[in-house]
Amino acid sequence: MPLLMAAPLLVACIGYPGLRWLVKSPSFDRLLVIELCLSALFAAYNGAMVAFLAESMPRSVRTAGFSLAFSLATALFGGFTPFVCTWLIHVTGDKAAPGLWLSAAAVIGLTGVMGLRALAAGRAQGTEYQFARNTIELDETRMVENSDAVVSRSDATSRLSERVQADPGKRPER
Repeated sequence: MPLLMAAPLLVACIGYPGLRWLVKSPSFDRLLVIELCLSALFAAYNGAMVAFLAESMPRSVRTAGFSLAFSLATALFGGFTPFVCTWLIHVTGDKAAPGLWLSAAAVIGLTGVMGLRALAAGRAQGTEYQFARNTIELDETRMVENSDAVVSRSDATSRLSERVQADPGKRPER
């Protein structure tokens, strides 16, 4: 999660100033510095984003949800970037204006990460009971298989209630 928040924040901060520095005195060395910095940030963000986005989707729709989200973002930002950058340069007369688009895209990405983070936290709160219930069912199965003791469904449910009420923020241990 730290990479998903730090990378877009850094891109938003260095996008326009970096391109302004490059436009001020263009050289291969400056181009290489800017390209390597932005590439490193992109790699850090993209590596973490793929895993985070896939894990944030429910298993039943993970493939469709991930591909839709990833493809829409790529189409919107990748497809319209040449048009927007050309328009920004034309309107502002500043050859570094594409850095503004880059910074805006980074802020949108950061907002999306923060939204998904809040959504994941809310969903985790709602799944505590289901997680505890699954744990009790697993315990029940193990006890029956081992013939140590047979626990009735009502006993398991009361144990579940006791565990969840004792500490609702903590997941019961397996």
